Amino acid sequence: MNSNTLTALHFGIDANRAAALTSAFHRLGYICRHTAVEEMGRMGNAIRDDKPDLVLFDESESAIELSHCLDAIASQQ
Repeated sequence: MNSNTLTALHFGIDANRAAALTSAFHRLGYICRHTAVEEMGRMGNAIRDDKPDLVLFDESESAIELSHCLDAIASQQ
């Protein structure tokens, strides 16, 4: 992947905020490809398959607990 391309996973980040974040990265010279994860069943696959450079997590809006997300990330290392 190109060095100025970022892959991000979003947990609890709504579409408007995701678009704003993508736009901000674009202004900084990055291409940001993102995937929203809304349920536990997709979390492990998304972390393994997307190999994210960045994980954005809003605990107040996510249906997934932060500790579960961190465990899933650690298990993929």
